[in-house]
Amino acid sequence: MKRCLKAQPEPEALADYRGGAPNGSWEQFRQCDPEGYKAIRCAMRADQGGLCAYCEMRVEPDNEQVAHFHPKSDTSGPHNWALDWGN
Repeated sequence: MKRCLKAQPEPEALADYRGGAPNGSWEQFRQCDPEGYKAIRCAMRADQGGLCAYCEMRVEPDNEQVAHFHPKSDTSGPHNWALDWGN
């Protein structure tokens, strides 16, 4: 998997959510702020140039998933990887 460099700063909606819910999950954010979720997905798609980080084929809106370098399910430490913009 290739690492995608972030061309833009962390979206404000994600930073705001993480500030209010530091232990929150991506799924909770999605339910709490659907428009913010859509904006973040759009920003991630743009950062990747619309390509899959594994196979570099064009990503289709009905078949896209986000892969994390550090598992977002890792809750062993104080860091919340699920809401880390760089992850």
